[in-house]
Amino acid sequence: MEDINNYRTESNVGMLLCTAGSRAVLINGQLYRIRKDMLCFSSPIISIYELSRSEDYDEIAIYDSPEVFYQAIKLMFDMILSFRMRNNPCQQLDAAHVRFFVERKSMIDRKKEYLEGIQNKEERQLVQSIIHLLEQETMLEFIHLYYRNCIVEPEPVEKNEAIAYKFIYSLHLHVKTERSVTFYANEANLSSSHFTRIVKDKTGKTPSEWIADMTIVNAKLLLEQSGMSIKEIAAELNFPEQFTFRKFFKLHVGVPPKEYRLRNRVK
Repeated sequence: MEDINNYRTESNVGMLLCTAGSRAVLINGQLYRIRKDMLCFSSPIISIYELSRSEDYDEIAIYDSPEVFYQAIKLMFDMILSFRMRNNPCQQLDAAHVRFFVERKSMIDRKKEYLEGIQNKEERQLVQSIIHLLEQETMLEFIHLYYRNCIVEPEPVEKNEAIAYKFIYSLHLHVKTERSVTFYANEANLSSSHFTRIVKDKTGKTPSEWIADMTIVNAKLLLEQSGMSIKEIAAELNFPEQFTFRKFFKLHVGVPPKEYRLRNRVK
């Protein structure tokens, strides 16, 4: 298993095309092997955790804010919210559609680069509208292709692997409120000891270590990127008091949260 930082949920909507190599990811808790010429839809409701990637892995992507797509194609959001696209967001492309995506990505990037140098307000609005229309049309083309049954199904996994992967996914959803191994063991209908053995065997880390790692990742993000006080962060992460959070953070990071924030801001 790779670093827990690899778990992310995109705040934007878009499409990602693998252009070389491969990687193993959990998408909403299901295992996928992303390979060359495979395209994946992405949205705020699609959680991705990267397990591994080959050294030659590369990708290109077209992303924008949800509002850009929502304004013109609400239907796309209705389909993304359906379980079909949410749980199976990948499709394998043929050579012609790969060329189309690469060419459209290049066209959009050129327009965005041109946009940066425009001073006139009216021209900026016009070029921005062209970019949005190109993005919307590209998304619609690949949604149409998706519904012509180019869908990539998730990889089958054996029982204990599934238990471990479901734990990682559940942890991503609940770590701010649930840091008890018992909670996650109960979800799997297993005793805490048996659950711990399975997760340790399949991931190399115990559930307690995963919980601590994920909690620290969330704490670091809040310290680095928010204006919340240490007390507010402790409450956000469901610690009973600021002192308990400070002690927990220092144990796992080596410095107290205040010092970590100061060092990070200096960087």
